[in-house]
Amino acid sequence: MLKQLFASVRERCGVTQREFVEYFNSSVCFLRARYGDEYITADGTDAHLIADENSPSPIYEVYLDGIADNIVYLKSGDEARRVDFIAKSEYAYRTLWRSRVKNKRVRGESW
Repeated sequence: MLKQLFASVRERCGVTQREFVEYFNSSVCFLRARYGDEYITADGTDAHLIADENSPSPIYEVYLDGIADNIVYLKSGDEARRVDFIAKSEYAYRTLWRSRVKNKRVRGESW
């Protein structure tokens, strides 16, 4: 999964492997701070940092498109990619949140 992401990003902005790992880990740290590990990792544990593009992805696949935009932003400085990253991350979070609370009700206080 990360190999495909690396190939895609390399074609878009010419990122090296070292830069890809650094930027990917930076993006994951941003997502952890914004949404918490519960909503970015499949098992709810800490999102570990990757060592190379062959490492297993620590996060849900739905975030990867946004992370690709953030890597392009960090490499090229294109502000439009940063805006896309934030919008796609928010969409991914809301999608996961909705799937978790589907058919659940909040009980009101009883008197």
